[in-house]
Amino acid sequence: MKRELCKTGIENLDELLGGGIPARSSVLVAGGPGTGKTILTQEFLFNGINKFGENGVYIDLTEVKEKLVENAAKVGLVLQKNLQQIKSGFSDVIGFAPGAGLVAGLLMVKKGGKEPDYELAWNVVNLCFQKGLLMFAPVGVGGGCIKIAPPLCISEEAVNEGCEVIREAIKEAV
Repeated sequence: MKRELCKTGIENLDELLGGGIPARSSVLVAGGPGTGKTILTQEFLFNGINKFGENGVYIDLTEVKEKLVENAAKVGLVLQKNLQQIKSGFSDVIGFAPGAGLVAGLLMVKKGGKEPDYELAWNVVNLCFQKGLLMFAPVGVGGGCIKIAPPLCISEEAVNEGCEVIREAIKEAV
C-alpha cells in the first residue's frame, strides 16, 4: 500500500524523507537548543500554506512562561513602533493604532474622516493573506479595526516583515 506524502517544500529534505512526511500524521521535531527546530517547522508550515494550499498546526512545548512574557514585552515595542509609523504614513485612512505589547489594532476609516471603513479593513486583510500573512477578520464597531496579535514567541525580524506586508497591503488598498 502506497502512503500519501506531504511535501515540505524544503530543498533536499523531501528527497531525504522519501518524498515527504506521511500525510495526516503527527510529527515530533526534537533536538537541542539552536539546532533549527523552530526554523524547520515554520518553513514547513509556510511552504504548506503558500506553495501547496495545505493547513497545519504548530505546537511548541518548550517555551517557558517567563521567556514568552519577556519576548512579548521586547518585541511588542518593535510592533508598536512599526504600527505608529504605518499610521503616520496613512493618517488619512487610519484613525488610530491602539496597542500594548503584542496586541494591537489599526482602525481603518473612510478617507479624511472618522467613520470606520469595513471594506478597506477587509481589503487590507485579504491582501495580507494573498501576500502570505495570516490576519484576523476585521473587528470592532463598524468592523473597521484590523486586529494584530502575533504569537508570543515571534521574533523582531518576523514582526518587521509582517508590518512591511501590512504597509504594502494598505498602499495597494487605498
